[in-house]
Amino acid sequence: MQRRKFNIEIYNNFEWYIEIDTVNDFSEYPYLGGDIEYSFGGSKSTQDGKIARIFDIDVRDTDLELAKDDKRFKEVCDFRHDKHSFKGTFIDALDYIKKEIANG
Repeated sequence: MQRRKFNIEIYNNFEWYIEIDTVNDFSEYPYLGGDIEYSFGGSKSTQDGKIARIFDIDVRDTDLELAKDDKRFKEVCDFRHDKHSFKGTFIDALDYIKKEIANG
C-alpha cells in the first residue's frame, strides 16, 4: 500500500500546517473530531476519518500527548518541508515542527 504524502509549512516561526498534498480546498472536508479536535487550531479529515489537514500556532506538549493516544496520528506517511523529506507518523511530524520552530 502506498503511503499518503503530506506537505509541512511553517510561517513566521510559529504558524504551521500539515496538509495532504492532493487537496487545495479543504472547505468540504469534515472536522477531525474527538478529543484531538480541540487541541489544534483546526483540523480536517477524509471521509474515512483519516487526517487530511491540521494546523495551529505552536506545538504544545499536551497536544503531543493527546496525539500519542490517537491511532490516526500513528499512520506512517511521507512528509515534506522545504527540501527536507522523511517517512514517519504525524507524531514525528509534530516533533519535527516543534524542533524547527525552536531553532528559528
